[in-house]
Amino acid sequence: RGIDVGLLSRFPIGNIRTHIFDKDSRGEPLFDRDCLEVEVLLPGDRKLTILCNHLKSKRNDSAPRRQEQANRVSEIVSNFDLSQDLVVVAGDLNDTPTSSTLAKLLNTENLYDVLEIWFPDTADRWTHAFGNQLDQIDYLLVSQPLREALTKASVERRGIFNLSRLTNGREQSFPTVTNPSTAASDHAAVWAEFDLDMV
Repeated sequence: RGIDVGLLSRFPIGNIRTHIFDKDSRGEPLFDRDCLEVEVLLPGDRKLTILCNHLKSKRNDSAPRRQEQANRVSEIVSNFDLSQDLVVVAGDLNDTPTSSTLAKLLNTENLYDVLEIWFPDTADRWTHAFGNQLDQIDYLLVSQPLREALTKASVERRGIFNLSRLTNGREQSFPTVTNPSTAASDHAAVWAEFDLDMV
């Protein structure tokens, strides 16, 4: 279906590690796509590691598999010192912040959801619509130094079709988004800005 994970960077790419061969509890490949671990080389001889994810969707009672994937991401992140290292866990985690499937990952010490930091009201954090239900299922989770360097975070929803109906006119899709096939995605993009001079 052309769905995968990747990273676009203006900074040089360092080491890349795939987790596509990680096994689940049955000995089968755990990640349907990957938990792609990419090292980005920043000025000043600093390194930023980004874990690119797209966890199992909610179709077909997939919560146990999604939880196993999220738990593995949490294990991978535990290899870093999140109080010192620059680490981002990014992507479509396909579940809400209060879900049990993501609990271990979202409760990882020194790992923070930029939208939770920036928007006290959970209603402002939604990234996906299912019918009229608006939920956050997409994330940028950052380590402690990046939390301290965070200057802004938000959600870009204008690539979603029918945004005006979903928000009762409060937000409008881009003019070019006229039907589902011209939409950027049915997910909104989570974005954040950081002052790298602070880390």
